[in-house]
Amino acid sequence: MKKAILSTLFAAALISLTQAQSYSGPAVDMMNGHAAASAQAGGAAAKTPEAPVFNTKATTRLPQFPGGEAGMQAFMARHLDYPRIANENGFEGTVMVQAIIAADGSLADVRAISSPDPALDAAAVQAVMAMPKWLPALQMGRAVKCKVNIPVSFTLD
Repeated sequence: MKKAILSTLFAAALISLTQAQSYSGPAVDMMNGHAAASAQAGGAAAKTPEAPVFNTKATTRLPQFPGGEAGMQAFMARHLDYPRIANENGFEGTVMVQAIIAADGSLADVRAISSPDPALDAAAVQAVMAMPKWLPALQMGRAVKCKVNIPVSFTLD
C-alpha cells in the first residue's frame, strides 16, 4: 500500500519576515544593542545612551502551528491526500509551500514555490489551506505578519 508521509522541518532559515520597517536612527552595535558613538565636530565622541536601541526588524517569536511540529505532523497525516494520478505514475518528492501568516494567525497567499509535479502541488496547497489559525509571529511584543516556507514530502511505500 502506498501512502504519503509528511516531513515538516522548520528552520529559522526557512522563515522570513515580510513586514519590513525602515530604520533611520543611529547605527546599532549588534553585540550589546547600544547606539554606536559618533564623532562630533569638535572631535569629542557622543555618549552612548543608557537604554538599548532595539533592532526593529528582529522577531521575538516566530509563527507557530497550534500544537507545534508534532501537531502539524498529525494534522497533515489526517488532511494530506496523495493524488491518484501521481500515485499511479510513481511521482514523489518534496513540495515547498509558501504562505503568509497574518497578524491574526490566518493563512494568506498560499502557493507552491517548488515541486516535482503539479498534482503534488495542488494536494500540498490544499492541505496547507485547510490548516487552522497559527500563533502569529511577534516583533517587539506586537503580532506581525510573517512569510513561512513549509516543506511537504510525498513518499511512495
